Amino acid sequence: SRDTHPEAQPSSRAAPKEGAMQERTVSLEELENFFAFLQCQLRKQASVRLDAEVKLSCTLAKEMWSQFEEWVQPNLGKKDKWVPFHTVLCSHELFAVQHIHACDADWDDRQKLIALFIFRTHCRSEVFNTVQLPHLKKKDFWKDPYAPFSEEGAITKAMLAFRRAGNPMQTMAFRCIPARLRSDDAENLVLNIANRTRILIQVAENIWLIVNDSSTSTATKFEQMSIEIRRGKGLGDTWVKMLMVSVDIFFPRLGLLAERCDVGIGAVRGLERLVPGAGCLEGDQVKSQSALELVTAAMNSEPPRVPSASAFWSLLPEVERMACDKYGANKLLLSQMSTQKFALSAGTVQVQLCEWRQYHDWRIKKIKLAMGELDDSQLQEEEDDDDLPLVAAPKAGFVRDGPAPNTALKRLRRSREDCSSSPSRDTFGGLATANVAQLDWAGLADKTVEVARKRVEDMREAEAKACELCEAQENAAQKLLVAKVALHEADQEHKRLMREEDDAELKAVCAEAKFEAIEEELDEVEAWVEGLRGRHFRELFSEFEEFASFGDMLEQVPAAISSSGCRDQSGLLVEGTDGLESSVDHALEAEITKCRLNLEELERRQAEALRELGRLRMKTQESSRIKQTKTEEHEVAKVAFAIALTSHKVQLVVLRSMKMAVAHANVANIAAEAVKRRRKADSQHEGGSG
Repeated sequence: SRDTHPEAQPSSRAAPKEGAMQERTVSLEELENFFAFLQCQLRKQASVRLDAEVKLSCTLAKEMWSQFEEWVQPNLGKKDKWVPFHTVLCSHELFAVQHIHACDADWDDRQKLIALFIFRTHCRSEVFNTVQLPHLKKKDFWKDPYAPFSEEGAITKAMLAFRRAGNPMQTMAFRCIPARLRSDDAENLVLNIANRTRILIQVAENIWLIVNDSSTSTATKFEQMSIEIRRGKGLGDTWVKMLMVSVDIFFPRLGLLAERCDVGIGAVRGLERLVPGAGCLEGDQVKSQSALELVTAAMNSEPPRVPSASAFWSLLPEVERMACDKYGANKLLLSQMSTQKFALSAGTVQVQLCEWRQYHDWRIKKIKLAMGELDDSQLQEEEDDDDLPLVAAPKAGFVRDGPAPNTALKRLRRSREDCSSSPSRDTFGGLATANVAQLDWAGLADKTVEVARKRVEDMREAEAKACELCEAQENAAQKLLVAKVALHEADQEHKRLMREEDDAELKAVCAEAKFEAIEEELDEVEAWVEGLRGRHFRELFSEFEEFASFGDMLEQVPAAISSSGCRDQSGLLVEGTDGLESSVDHALEAEITKCRLNLEELERRQAEALRELGRLRMKTQESSRIKQTKTEEHEVAKVAFAIALTSHKVQLVVLRSMKMAVAHANVANIAAEAVKRRRKADSQHEGGSG
């Protein structure tokens, strides 16, 4: 659901990328049906979560309501499968908001995020409150949160005791089969949950770092979180979608799912209904996200394209006001109850597409039941398949948290019984019912058995190739992930080099300015020295003139003294005049020496500035060369990413072909067994007649 923070509320919805799909490919008939379904979701949400009743104004929604009620009722209670329109009011997210985010424990946001992911491992409130929460409230737990979930960890032992007491360990809505790690079923289930918890704790730690990286945009955070979740063992598209929704509710300021959302498996068929021209979307996350953006843009179009959309946009604010009245004390929950008109988020649309798909699957099963193609037991088996389908596990065997009927095996046995009990059917492709009695059953059986043997050999070869392709597909997926990470790292390195180059250019400019200032100072000093020299020479010249005139006067003094008889006094006067001239010469030389030293100091500083400027210019050239090299590496990483993606798609196509070959071989085996049974029945009949 949409958050209320201004930075997370774009002014206009982003249009789908050009070249992917056009808006006109959205089916208006299915869009009308989807909006009617969303109105039923809002009415049921008001009834179940808000203890209130609202009226439907849309005719199509009123017609749908009775069937909607019949579908949704079994998904409430213990099954815990229904998700209302506002995802935060789903039983799991509501528990997280009320009992983890608002917990009275002394947790910071990082610890709350880890606690949220621990709960998301199993989504059982009883397990979290009774077994795990007492340990999480202890300060010692946060020193090493992985240790209590080890094989001999305290929480693992507590969960095993809880399971042996007959308590369920995970929600019935989970569709995952534990790997066979222990022969004891209870111990095996608990150990699988503990291992998955350790994986999710590491994912939570990495997501916390991404959330607090202020240098990345929301789109980059989305990509990084998606990659980090998929790195966890056993975490696929549906896990990515579920955890991203929880993170989006925890950090509404990011607007993480406003424009984009990973498409889970359950929403794919809903997208294919709304976008008939999209083709098969299963397994293609890029096409699925493009289709989701297309549908989100069509639902947010202004004015609305279909009549039921107008009724939906009128009903939504009414239900959100009721939620605000009931949950007014919880700010985090209230942040999800202010959806702007024509601004549904991609995350909300994706979750509701999954619910809409389940509703239509249920309707198709009801139609088959009415036409006699299914009975009540088969319908129940189909519903069991929806809860916990058989999926591949790392090791042989599986454990289910509850009853585990192998419905696939039952359907195979029924099909074989049909073949053996109804020989008059056109089982073998074009044989007329009237000619059955005239067939050479022995020859037909031999031929069919030979074909079946060949098909079995082909099937074994196909299985071996399929295993090889699965390994190659996993390797390609790993290479694809590595290429994505390398591409991201190359982009970050490129940005860092750009910043270093800018810093080097700034330092070069500062050095040039400093050099110019030193040159100006040097010019001023030289001018001052020149002026000083001129002044001293002028003063010296005037002093010499005075000395010259004084010398002329002194030349006359000895004659006057001699005439007056004072010869001794004339010698003293001449010595005094020589001392005065010597002191003036020393002072002038000292001043000139001082000026010369100042000039040498300024020339030394000028030389240092020139060397610094040269060094900075060399560093700038080196940065430019490194930048060019990293840019080339960036382009190579892009090409490698494209090659890995193409290889991944080709291997998917080949794997699907191999699966088809295996399916044809199975059909041949069934046909061969049917022929053998018919041959045996004819032999018995002939023996009885004889």
